[in-house]
Amino acid sequence: MDPALSRQRYAARRGSLVHEDGLRLKEDYDRWAADAEPLALGPVVRVPTDGAVDLDVVLSELRAATSCA
Repeated sequence: MDPALSRQRYAARRGSLVHEDGLRLKEDYDRWAADAEPLALGPVVRVPTDGAVDLDVVLSELRAATSCA
């Protein structure tokens, strides 16, 4: 995901004050964006979300990645 869009979405979210989102955005966000990677606990399928998503393509990639017919 584009880091600028991710930052915008993070800034717009409304979570509990206990998470100190404003402070995290100021102090940690640049490092988070630079180091961001999928957790890869299983197969990773990247889906661009900066435009329309072709669900048929995504499903095909998911099936291929998980060896499902």
